[in-house]
Amino acid sequence: MQKEMMYMEEFKTERASRLTLELVKELWSKTYNTDGKPDWSHILPYYDDTI
Repeated sequence: MQKEMMYMEEFKTERASRLTLELVKELWSKTYNTDGKPDWSHILPYYDDTI
């Protein structure tokens, strides 16, 4: 558990943007490309590196 907590602290400081409600709305609005197909590439930086 301690290791996970350390990782979360590192995660918070490494990211340029803090995840806010406004940012989530903005990112979610970009989830589907112009063809109507899911495109998650813009949110991958917010996921764990092992995904």
